[in-house]
Amino acid sequence: MENENKMMKGFPAKIISKFIAIAAVMLSLAACNDSGGGSGTTVNNGLIVSGCGNCSTITNPMTVSVVNFANAANTVQFLNMALIIDGNRFYPGISSPLNNYQGPIALQGTMRVLSPYYDLNGYCVIPAGDYTVQTTSVSNSAVGMIDYMELYSSKGNIRMYMRQAMVYKDLNNPQAYRIFGGVGIGTVNGYTCSSSFGVNAYYPY
Repeated sequence: MENENKMMKGFPAKIISKFIAIAAVMLSLAACNDSGGGSGTTVNNGLIVSGCGNCSTITNPMTVSVVNFANAANTVQFLNMALIIDGNRFYPGISSPLNNYQGPIALQGTMRVLSPYYDLNGYCVIPAGDYTVQTTSVSNSAVGMIDYMELYSSKGNIRMYMRQAMVYKDLNNPQAYRIFGGVGIGTVNGYTCSSSFGVNAYYPY
């Protein structure tokens, strides 16, 4: 009985502490809602380079397409995401201009969260709103693959990453592209998120 009483006392305390932590994140992010989007102010031909450690490797930024994608529930949307490559290394392929491209690639645009997005296995939560997203570490790309790319939103101090994603032609619109992959969310306002927290980008919006 003594052990059962200890468990009964400890269980609510853990739940309460988690709710307090989540509430603290919500309040701190709400305070940032007026701070705008991406941290970059220096732009090179449309590419935000401030805060990006290796964006200088894209010497001649060229937007080859603008892509949109969302999660299955359509509650987290990535909108008007500019797909930027180095124009100096651009050699159009037959079925896709990216087929023959080998070099750095970046993404930037808007993440729209329609309702608070919770990390069910951790303390991270992203309030509803629009978040300007920029690349902080470009990915190497070959035959349309995004190897590993780091993304960031200064609003909410959100660090994200995209790994092993594929860029392919939209069959309904040969001039457009789609992304098949996922966006992992690593940290929100300094809180480390669980490894399962993110957005599967399989669903074109």
